[in-house]
Amino acid sequence: MTPSRGGEQILLVDDNPTNLQVLFKTLEGSGYRLLAARDGESALYTARRAKPVLMLLDVMMPGMDGFEVCERLKADPETADIVVIFLSALTDSQSKVHGLAIGGVDYIGKPFQSEEVLARVRTHIKIQRLEQALARRNSELEDENQRILDAVEEGIFSLDGEGRITAMNARATELTGWAASDALGELLSRLALFRNGELNKRLAQLYEEGASLRHDHVDLYQDSGEILPVALTGSPLTGGGAVLVLRDISEWLASQRALEHARAEMD
Repeated sequence: MTPSRGGEQILLVDDNPTNLQVLFKTLEGSGYRLLAARDGESALYTARRAKPVLMLLDVMMPGMDGFEVCERLKADPETADIVVIFLSALTDSQSKVHGLAIGGVDYIGKPFQSEEVLARVRTHIKIQRLEQALARRNSELEDENQRILDAVEEGIFSLDGEGRITAMNARATELTGWAASDALGELLSRLALFRNGELNKRLAQLYEEGASLRHDHVDLYQDSGEILPVALTGSPLTGGGAVLVLRDISEWLASQRALEHARAEMD
């Protein structure tokens, strides 16, 4: 059966051609593009090629049943996001629980009512649209936040509760000499940025216990081996972990030394 024109693609899977015809007529004209398959292997093949948003999947089919089809869909990253609604004459709780446990989102009993099928499909398509819109918005916010972080003069690290680096801005890379690709996922202690034992103890208390810290001047050991004077601030995060903020104070120190030197010459 060729796909009808419309919006999201829906794959109809049932070994009974009469059921397929009823499903097709139920959803035809509702704004979706419809595909059909009459067995599990064909369903998997079509799902991998067409990437439908939703699948109405019969459970009781010869050969590969609907439960196995669903399990194989969810095990494949290419098809794992397909929404699966089971169609079955099996109405016992155990079958329903099993279907939901392996990745199905809903269960429609046979013989099904056209109005119920259409209503549930519309509901889950709407949920899928909202989830996709939320995912896009979250991605946009993450990109926007990263652009803001990259624009500031301070180097910023985010740490989890074990002291692993979960995020860093461009300035943090400049100050430390560590590329994000090398630093992300590593323990802060592994980078050996600070060689002061008491400071490293305070850093551990920061991300493990939530104890804030502030130092106006500490030595930062860059990946190249050079030492950079920085001001260091650490703040705990709600839910665990912490944020480290590093500010280069080398110019300020040079100005202070020049001022002291000028004063000494005046005396």
